[in-house]
Amino acid sequence: MVVWDYKFSNFDIFKLIIQLSIFAFHNNKYNMILSVKSYFSPFFLILCFFLWSDAFIDPALTLRVTYISFFLFFSFLYAVFTKQLCINSNIFLQSKTMWFLLGYLFCVCVSVLQSVNKSVSFFELSKLFLFFILACFLININLLQPDKFIYQLCNLIVISSIIFLVIGYAELIYYTDFFSKVLEGYIVHATFGNRNILAEMMLLFLPFQFIVQKNQINKKSKLLLWCLVFLSILFLILTESRSCWLAFILASLFILCFIFSPQKIKNLLLIAKKQNQKTFWLLVLISVAGLVYALDRVQGRLAYTLLNPNNFNSINERFMWWGKTVEMIKDYPFLGVGPGNWKIILPQYGLTGTRAEEGLVYFTQPHNDFLWIAAESGIIALLMYLLFLFHLVFIAIRILKKNIFSENEKALSGAVLFGLVSYITISSFAFPKDRMEHLIVLAIYAAILISIYCRKMINVQDFSLKKVVLVFCVLLFCSVVGIMNMKGDYHAKKAEQYRLSGNYNKVIEEASIAKNYFYTVTPQAIPVEYLSGIALYHKGNYKEAICFFESALNKNPNHILSLYFLATSFAMEENEISAVDYYQKVLVISNKLDIANVNLAISYFNLGKFKEALARLSLIKNMQHVKSNIELIKNVLIKNGYPQAEKWSDYKIEVFFKELAKNRNP
Repeated sequence: MVVWDYKFSNFDIFKLIIQLSIFAFHNNKYNMILSVKSYFSPFFLILCFFLWSDAFIDPALTLRVTYISFFLFFSFLYAVFTKQLCINSNIFLQSKTMWFLLGYLFCVCVSVLQSVNKSVSFFELSKLFLFFILACFLININLLQPDKFIYQLCNLIVISSIIFLVIGYAELIYYTDFFSKVLEGYIVHATFGNRNILAEMMLLFLPFQFIVQKNQINKKSKLLLWCLVFLSILFLILTESRSCWLAFILASLFILCFIFSPQKIKNLLLIAKKQNQKTFWLLVLISVAGLVYALDRVQGRLAYTLLNPNNFNSINERFMWWGKTVEMIKDYPFLGVGPGNWKIILPQYGLTGTRAEEGLVYFTQPHNDFLWIAAESGIIALLMYLLFLFHLVFIAIRILKKNIFSENEKALSGAVLFGLVSYITISSFAFPKDRMEHLIVLAIYAAILISIYCRKMINVQDFSLKKVVLVFCVLLFCSVVGIMNMKGDYHAKKAEQYRLSGNYNKVIEEASIAKNYFYTVTPQAIPVEYLSGIALYHKGNYKEAICFFESALNKNPNHILSLYFLATSFAMEENEISAVDYYQKVLVISNKLDIANVNLAISYFNLGKFKEALARLSLIKNMQHVKSNIELIKNVLIKNGYPQAEKWSDYKIEVFFKELAKNRNP
């Protein structure tokens, strides 16, 4: 599990959390202090947010997917034996939302047929199955226990948000030395992958804080919960997550413009000012300070981007990946490339000019869920997904506008509407559909709205045995996929650690254990066989390495390092023709990979193709490669009509190639 090295004791953190948690539960008018037993189900659901282990390549993803599959399996089993299961077709007949979600699920299932790598698709499919079943499960519980379960869940999420805030602020203070240093990289993440994901979760937790705050009677509790809201918003500002800034602004404007009239907003502000002036002016102060800080940071980042358009920054990279993803959608408009296969197919569209051009950095999603869905599952799947999200927004607005719903139901819907708009905005710049924690929050949002909207239309019925058997079969499939991915991720991580330490026998052993039917590539799309191949390559066993590299390319045909080392292995075995073929494939993906140009020039030289060798050498950008291959370059120049090159100094050869590179358009 994660270990945090903070400057204050864990006991102080624990005591603070307990004190705030007591206030969160105290004097709730819905009597939320119920028996411990009633909190078991929501507690074990929220526990998923805290699962983290550095033993895996992705410390959270496979662990949380597997956990949720087991959580749902045993929850449904318990519900069946206690006869608390009431899933019936009326939910689908009365709620178009679930039909849209089911349509999206169907499209994704069909698109698996298009996948190059089926194991990746099965993992992505299992996440979607779990999301669908979790939404149905939460609707089921809320229909049986109107309001009680949702408010219990909200309480636990508020406590979770307190814990994450304490950890987040501790990390911010510790790593920035009380904000005297610039916040960089992924160092602030709590139990999430990076600071952007942490900021997204804190934003998505805000609706639950609003819900719990509204249902407090005690003034101290209300004040503390408002402070929690303010601290959460301040944390969003400090983490400098621009997508979260935009999401918060758009969600706030949406609520203000579409829910409240200007006069009502003015009246609410006057009431807030009169009733609690300290809270009101604290909100104003934090809002103004946060806005000034955010505008300053945005201005600085925009200026940097405009002055340095060729630098690798997240804005430029997003535009690059979006453009390539649009090309992919044009090529595969109906079925897409298959769930999870964007990262497999992407290199076909070129990696030149990106951080991934040398095969050392990997991109697994385009940072836009909507483009990602269209590319992997087709335009129809995207349409179904959009209809699902926007129909939830429609339901929330309808609940707010119709008088048949109570004030408490409207308050719930208003808070969820804020979260939905935030989620949709984040989806335009990030990848929430990839993370189990985001899908859990979205499932809770959907369950709240659908259970409120359909409560007056649905008669609770006994469960259907056929449906229960189907659900258990799907959950069993998800559990198997999760377990096998956990096993593969764990052993692949160990193989990579052994590779870095030079223990190649252990690399081969761990990679052979890691590989299974449901795990053939790592989360970064690195084939497991590549790990064995690179170990054999470094041991000098090129023939066996070739077999593993070829097998790796069956799982990911565009893995640039597998292509490169396969070509080099052929060259070491003096099979220059095959080496040339694979070096050319490498350079199609990234034509600025200097080492591939050098090795291709060597293969051309050995084949007697001296002009082609010189053409390849002229494409070299890094002069260090020229210095490292002076003798080869002299021989190539001599064979191309420069006999005087034999007497040239190293400096003159460098100058010659610099001039040659300037005059050549690669």
